[in-house]
Order: sequence, then C-alpha cells, then structure tokens
Amino acid sequence: MPGRVADTRLVCRFLAQEVSRGTYLNLMDQYRPCGMAADYPEIARRITRQEFHEALQAAEDEGLWRAGRPA
Repeated sequence: MPGRVADTRLVCRFLAQEVSRGTYLNLMDQYRPCGMAADYPEIARRITRQEFHEALQAAEDEGLWRAGRPA
C-alpha cells in the first residue's frame, strides 16, 4: 500500500521470525487505486518505484531470501 513500507517491514519480520526465512514471499508493485480509493488521499495513488524497492529491501534485511527480487 502507498506509504506503508514500515508495515511491510513488520510483516517481513514476523514471517522471518515466526514462520521461516525460507518462506516464499511475493511482493508486488501492482496496487491500483479504484472505486472509493479517491476518497482517501493516503491510498489514492500507486506506490512509487522507491517504495517498492524499500519493501524488497525490508524483506532482504529480515533475511527472507525468497522474496523474488526482480532482475
């Protein structure tokens, strides 16, 4: 979600610590605001390239090595 990279880090930490660092994680940059999203400025935009790369970095930092970093 836009502006929620810190939440992504928390989810990655949970997965690494409580599930397995070898778990598969599919991080995607496909969020597209639709419907009533325009009524909520915090989610009325796509994520930025920087936010996506920060999410991928969060997974890597937490030791999730199957997060699917693109080539």
